[in-house]
Amino acid sequence: MAARENVWTFLIDPGNFGPCSPVPIERVDDRRYVANARVGGGFLATTLRLDLEVTDVVPGSSARIVARGGATGTTVDGSSTFEVRAGSMDGTTIVDWEVELRISGIFAGPAERLIEERAPAAMERLLGCIHQQVEG
Repeated sequence: MAARENVWTFLIDPGNFGPCSPVPIERVDDRRYVANARVGGGFLATTLRLDLEVTDVVPGSSARIVARGGATGTTVDGSSTFEVRAGSMDGTTIVDWEVELRISGIFAGPAERLIEERAPAAMERLLGCIHQQVEG
């Protein structure tokens, strides 16, 4: 069980996702972050850069994290919106989470197939890790 304030404090700062993210996330300032990752291998390798910005903040309640970026020939735009609310039992917290992702360009098709294939397990690992981090 995690208190609403603890969950909010963790989620509002993408820098906290470090142990849970397959991509390092670096703080630029209070609202902006950047994530860089090497994707692929050998001749087909490229660097993916995502600029993240925390927007639409309702303190203690909800926020949106917008991601824009890409790699050579491919563009990624997306957002993650979350709302934190008290659970039905004392000391519990519910997070309503919505993710939108748009990929365009020469690698859009393969990237979408890879995401569809791996997203359920990746989300399960991410949420499990966040749960562990918040409960400490």
